[in-house]
Amino acid sequence: MLTYTDLENRIKQWALTRADIQAVLVVGSRAREVNPADDLSDLDLILLTTDTGLYRADGSWLNTFGTVLLSAVDVLESGDPEWIVIYDQVIKGDFSFFQADDDGSLADQLFNFPFQNVLARGIRVLVDKYPQSKSLNFAPRPFQLPTASRFEHDVVNFWIVATRVAKFIQRGDLWRAVTMLYCKMRAYLVTMMEWHAHVLNGLDYDTWYDGRFLDDWLDAETLSSLSTIFGRYAAAELRTALHNMFNLFRRLAQVVAHNLGYDYPQAADDQLSAWLQTVSVG
Repeated sequence: MLTYTDLENRIKQWALTRADIQAVLVVGSRAREVNPADDLSDLDLILLTTDTGLYRADGSWLNTFGTVLLSAVDVLESGDPEWIVIYDQVIKGDFSFFQADDDGSLADQLFNFPFQNVLARGIRVLVDKYPQSKSLNFAPRPFQLPTASRFEHDVVNFWIVATRVAKFIQRGDLWRAVTMLYCKMRAYLVTMMEWHAHVLNGLDYDTWYDGRFLDDWLDAETLSSLSTIFGRYAAAELRTALHNMFNLFRRLAQVVAHNLGYDYPQAADDQLSAWLQTVSVG
């Protein structure tokens, strides 16, 4: 039966035989000391190769490590390939390939790596073929609070989506209401929660990403509010969830605006809030 330890060992042995593979790194939960992996954690890998083209379409090499149940290739923002595979026993691996040189050191290759915050949270080296050896010390990039224009952009777009959700609920178009409420509006809310946490606690405060481990970094009032912003697939419950999410977002946004010295569009807020109160669920 394949285990994650087996998978790591097989990948390491395979990489050592590949002339193009210069390094293999474990990142994510299986490399972290803070909030480390549990039994359900995937194996996230970064592979530095001198020829990413070898891995853009042909995934036959995945069979080297075990019985493949599912596999799919995607393209990273850098244009490099990423393979996601599920092996027998639902052992999941994420192979992200990046173009690299074959000289210098591993530290040199990673100096301008796009995911510095990922590396800063933990890294284990499975394979390092580089001729030079340098310490792998990565510091997280400082959190960036929003500019006034970015703040306004997110507030305005959150409100626009809220009006669409209200109309969908009124029309009985619950599928699109749910999609907008829990995808688009939720994304803006998570960002606002991060900004709120940082204006209260400083730029060095760790808010992870995309709501990860939010139980550890959200303030108690906001955390307790989260149970009110979800509802079942029913118009009345979705309307209540919409109003609660709107109110939570407003409270956070007002604190952020005050602390950053930004204008808060209160007149628009007042009119939109009043309109939402009048929308019938029909």
